[in-house]
Amino acid sequence: MMRYLNMYDSISCLNCLACMSACSMENRMRLERDKGVNLEKGVNEYLPGSYYLRPWRREVGEFPNARLLVAFEHCRHCENAQCLKNCPSGAIERRPGGQVVINESACIGCRTCRDVCPFNIPIYDKQTGKARKCIGCYDRVEAGMAPACASSCSTKALISGPEDLVLSEGERRIKTYTKRLGKEYIVYGKEKINGSVGRLGWVSIAAKEDAKHYDLFANPAKATMIARDVFKAGGVVGAAGAAAGAALHGLYIFSKRRDQVKAAEKKTGEVPNE
Repeated sequence: MMRYLNMYDSISCLNCLACMSACSMENRMRLERDKGVNLEKGVNEYLPGSYYLRPWRREVGEFPNARLLVAFEHCRHCENAQCLKNCPSGAIERRPGGQVVINESACIGCRTCRDVCPFNIPIYDKQTGKARKCIGCYDRVEAGMAPACASSCSTKALISGPEDLVLSEGERRIKTYTKRLGKEYIVYGKEKINGSVGRLGWVSIAAKEDAKHYDLFANPAKATMIARDVFKAGGVVGAAGAAAGAALHGLYIFSKRRDQVKAAEKKTGEVPNE
């Protein structure tokens, strides 16, 4: 299966939150399917893992030119997913389409995924003692359907599909927006952002000047993530140093023993019993 992408277009978005509702309903149906939680309970009670697409509103600029921006907090399904690389229990996997998924049964609730995610996405749920986040509707995608959020979007501000088709549509849109609106627009995550995250499995269209307001960081990284990489590198260097030291010590002992043997041979004319 080729790499699968979601794309959010902030210009076409109506802020109707239909995508969030669809995400919530889809996950409640998963709870019914996988855990036997009836749909009525899933709708009327808060349940862990009932939604993964969280909207926020942010006012930018100053009066009288202030603007209200609406965006979503969601997993970017990074190419170099730090959560996957650093999970000590191996509870996180990458699906064939590129979706990064937490396996709840294997999760030990250590919150490492949250600590290293440069976008602060995984959530630790106190009810279950597990981490959770968007799964990219990998089960729907692998069954030939679109993710729930994308299938509910009436303005096609959310689209999904094979990488080449989604990125081609993204390029077409930013050219149109740039020409008509007189600003530069970008497809964030189309290309490698940095060595920490690589490309993204969820790309976003926004005005370049507003990118930071949508948390589309130029160099996403996190101190805890960097520290872990340093400690890992230090551990490797330390282990290599210890191995080299042991090898050199062994050579020293061997050389010393060889000199002793030669001295004994010269003195007695015999080969000593080693």
